[in-house]
Amino acid sequence: MNNFVFPIYKSNTVNAYRNTFGQFDKDSLEKKGNFDFCLREEKSGKFVLERITEGKVPNAHRMTVICPHHDQHRMTAIDNHTFICTECDPRLSH
Repeated sequence: MNNFVFPIYKSNTVNAYRNTFGQFDKDSLEKKGNFDFCLREEKSGKFVLERITEGKVPNAHRMTVICPHHDQHRMTAIDNHTFICTECDPRLSH
């Protein structure tokens, strides 16, 4: 299992969650405690929202998240914890 994730933070500039730091090992992020949420890429264009700190994962439909690979593209929530990016994989738009 791939333990590398994209930590996300709330950006007031774009009023959305985004990643500008790259991809990190989830265990190291848990130790540092700087981030609450992360995205794990299941396959190209499909991301699962996870919580790094203790607590409940928020509903993905209530969050605006920018794709970690496409800096200005807002992803679409397809269920309570999964996002898709149609820029990463255009076939996901169907």
